[in-house]
Amino acid sequence: MKILVVDDENFVIELTKRHFTGIDNVAAIRCFDTEDVLKAIGKEHPDTIFLDHNFGDGRVGLEIARQLLAQPNPPTIFSISSDVVHGDLYEPYAKLLWQSWEVNRLLPDRLMVGHIPLEDGILVRVQVRQHY
Repeated sequence: MKILVVDDENFVIELTKRHFTGIDNVAAIRCFDTEDVLKAIGKEHPDTIFLDHNFGDGRVGLEIARQLLAQPNPPTIFSISSDVVHGDLYEPYAKLLWQSWEVNRLLPDRLMVGHIPLEDGILVRVQVRQHY
């Protein structure tokens, strides 16, 4: 599983790099506009993307996500914003990334989460729960 974190905030990129030091297939790339984002995604070909909600060119991550979801085999996309990334609120994303990587590494042929359709005006919140 290849994971790509795309953001225009340097602290998010640095935090991601520190959290995943030594783990293959995690790329954190600083992008300032939609064109940079699409180039990074085209170059890295990720399975999962943590995509900033707002970029410097005024486009929001949701617009970029719609473009990506129109592709034949779209990646799994999580939208993040600075109010989610500060402090302890980043922790759920870090745990989710780690759990997904571990499960996919151990059981790559058995992992199937499904597709969440994205429609205009609908925001979907996903909660991750651990079952023991």
